[in-house]
Amino acid sequence: MKSEKRDKDLYCPILSNKIPIETCSDVANVAEDFHPERFAPEEFRKVVGYKSICQKCHNNQYN
Repeated sequence: MKSEKRDKDLYCPILSNKIPIETCSDVANVAEDFHPERFAPEEFRKVVGYKSICQKCHNNQYN
């Protein structure tokens, strides 16, 4: 039986683009100080205030 391919990308307001759900989770963990900043991809760390943007995002699992 074939499994259906699910869309696992979410819109990210930090990059104004869709990102994989796993990346979203990694960035959220950093934004909430559960993981060190090095766990967030560099393209996110370059955005001023990325943690605050992530914390306010409706996709953030900790909201």
